Amino acid sequence: MFVRLGRAFGEHFLVRCGERYCEQIPHDKVYQFPLYAISYWLGRHLAASYVGARCVSLLANRWFARRVARAHSWSSVDAAYCFSGAALEILEECRRTGVRGVLEQFIAPTEVQLRELGLEREAFPGWERTHTARAFGIQEFIRREQMEWDAANLIVCPSNYVRRGLAECGVRESKIVVVPYGVERPDHVASGPTVQEERPLRVAYVGSVELRKGIQYLMHALESEVPPMDVRAVGPVAVSTEARRRLERSMTLVGSVPSSTVWRVYRWADVLVLPSVCEGSATVVYEALSRGVPAVVTDHTGSVVENGVDGFIVPVRDPEALRGALIELAQERELLSDMRTAAFRKGAYCSLHEYGKRLSAALSVVS
Repeated sequence: MFVRLGRAFGEHFLVRCGERYCEQIPHDKVYQFPLYAISYWLGRHLAASYVGARCVSLLANRWFARRVARAHSWSSVDAAYCFSGAALEILEECRRTGVRGVLEQFIAPTEVQLRELGLEREAFPGWERTHTARAFGIQEFIRREQMEWDAANLIVCPSNYVRRGLAECGVRESKIVVVPYGVERPDHVASGPTVQEERPLRVAYVGSVELRKGIQYLMHALESEVPPMDVRAVGPVAVSTEARRRLERSMTLVGSVPSSTVWRVYRWADVLVLPSVCEGSATVVYEALSRGVPAVVTDHTGSVVENGVDGFIVPVRDPEALRGALIELAQERELLSDMRTAAFRKGAYCSLHEYGKRLSAALSVVS
């Protein structure tokens, strides 16, 4: 069955399935629902729009949370750690049985996402692929999030951007703790190519090619006069054919690559750029910094970049500021070299080990 799915949905399908595995977790501690996982993946794959994908998530998350709430023996549980959207029934069971419930809000609230994406759809009409399904579940998804916030004892989020979104939606700030993520850092870190004066700046965009990730502002930045740059966008393309053609005038659209091989992108790149309009805290930024690659991000990317030290933080929806940052890195190779050194040093903070320490400290308040 997996072979047939791999043939149908691309060469990377089986590789991605194989990566959904963690050696550190004993097999007997893992409960899995394979048919649910496949149907959810297919639904997300076929949704073709943000609203459609959210409706698929609503149905899938509700099924999953109900199954977990019914199946688990809660008498031996001290606390439950759940993820936004798939937590409500679990958190309600926690409240009923006296178990402490922790919710991770890994991206800005849906209400904030809809507002930010609405601005993009108005500014870039026709960029998103059309979808005829009705948005029957989006308001229910928003209500579900609100009920999860009420039911949780603690809400963990990865960035101040998400924290501000939660506060804007009425969540008490005393209930929120910010815990930046971490990524696995290889034993032998390849910090990327040596900076050379004579070649163009190598710019990598890693993430879905879509409005939420801000690819449109990178395009605008490159459409003005800039020094020679080699710009590559790595990730699934989720924009219309017309938008894709326009993007290809200023950058190379590489398409999807397995996460196990994305390190090759960072080895090639001089700088990562991710001008997101709405995020949680993009893990690709942690990956880049861990390999000594500085990042140019927006104030909505939710990153750990320190402006002017290991990258630049530019205002959201500001292609001129983005263009200026890239020009500065292209022309000031000594600055680029210094930022690469600083990024490599920041890599220790971005490690899974340090993330574990941060998360453990945050969770100590619910023990």
